[in-house]
Amino acid sequence: MLPTTLKESFLPADETPQELRTQRFLVTLCIGLVFFLSSFFVLAVSMAAFGVLYSFGSITIMVSTLFLAGPRQQWANLKEQNRLPCFGAYLATIALTLLFALYPGLWFRSILVFVSVFVQCCALTWYCLSYFPRAQAGLRACGHFVFG
Repeated sequence: MLPTTLKESFLPADETPQELRTQRFLVTLCIGLVFFLSSFFVLAVSMAAFGVLYSFGSITIMVSTLFLAGPRQQWANLKEQNRLPCFGAYLATIALTLLFALYPGLWFRSILVFVSVFVQCCALTWYCLSYFPRAQAGLRACGHFVFG
């Protein structure tokens, strides 16, 4: 039976919106992980396929977090501390990975894809560390200790 007004709930009575958001997050996260992990299986076959699958996996995993905290809350979190430059670098390296992977004329394309994936991992790690108090400062101190 179809609802007669727009005020009626489209959700089943036993499922709350929070549970639905959590389910959507988990499904989207799993899809992103499938893309991400399958990229390593095609690495030996095609660098272009690796770059595309790796980037789509990263994008899908990033989109999955929107189900936990909406876009406004995500934007507010990005403006805190120094997360926005890290996130911008992460998005830029995803775009560069896709560009290098899909541009057919580069003979050194594999190297560029590999470097952009490495920088992408570094930017994501730095971004994730920004959520832990003093983690970035601790990593900097370790780097100065190790590398002089």
